[in-house]
Amino acid sequence: MNMGTWIAIGTGVGVAIGVATDELSTWIAVGVGIGVALGATTFLRNTDN
Repeated sequence: MNMGTWIAIGTGVGVAIGVATDELSTWIAVGVGIGVALGATTFLRNTDN
């Protein structure tokens, strides 16, 4: 999966948690951050191979 996919997944999870907990903006930021981190890790791992 590429970075965009991971950001989308992270954002989706963040939105879901945010709606459930009524702290949408916080969880969207967390979700995007997680997505960027996973995307960067995956990208770097794929570049090494």
